[in-house]
Amino acid sequence: MNNIIILRILQQINTWSIIPGLLVLFYLGNLYYFLALFLGIIAISKFGASIGQHRYFTHKSFKMSRWKENIIAVLATLSTTGSILQYVSVHRYHHSNSDNGKDLHSPHEIGYWRSFWHWYKDNPTERIPLSTMKDLLRKPLLVNLHKYYFVVISIYVVILFLINPILILFCYMMPAGFSWWSSAVLSLPLHLSSQGYRNFDTTDMTVNSHFWNWMTLGEGLHNNHHARPGEYNFAFTKNKYEWDMCSILIEKILL
Repeated sequence: MNNIIILRILQQINTWSIIPGLLVLFYLGNLYYFLALFLGIIAISKFGASIGQHRYFTHKSFKMSRWKENIIAVLATLSTTGSILQYVSVHRYHHSNSDNGKDLHSPHEIGYWRSFWHWYKDNPTERIPLSTMKDLLRKPLLVNLHKYYFVVISIYVVILFLINPILILFCYMMPAGFSWWSSAVLSLPLHLSSQGYRNFDTTDMTVNSHFWNWMTLGEGLHNNHHARPGEYNFAFTKNKYEWDMCSILIEKILL
């Protein structure tokens, strides 16, 4: 089976696991599982996807030590939002062509549903040149995480199973599903003018949204981000009600 098909199936399973997973969580009523889910979301979705995939590896918006980078790289892999090399190449290309007709996952180009799931209109490997991520190809760990992508995820799932099988739901599936949910929000509603407001007159259709900012735990200031992609703090405007959880985690733990 093609790797991209396996990845899409995993993303579907993980994303749709959130609703029944929450029902199971409240039915069990075990504080240990609530804590496990919270830590899983912080580690995999926030440190792995939002900080690692997006702000660090894609935009290089801050610097951290090599050992922290290696941990973040593994967490980014567990987020199941695509390998770091795949994610970075597509996202950098997206910023260069945001909503201009060449954007691979713009809702204005491929429709809402396809945009949500990143079902691209073109094959990224044919459209995006390798030079887009040449800085990352020099890092052996990232190349190996790309090569053995599903092996790394499988090893993590087996470890969770050996500890307690239900942790697969709370420490992998739901956090990875939340990672994809947050990523999908960036590509769909936050590129629709009806969903928010704009602080900056960017060349694309990005918006900020207080609602989506809460729903994604701090990823909703997308117009701010597209105006200054090199800022790790999306709330750099210091406007009232604009906040960014990831910037706090970066400043307190990674810098």
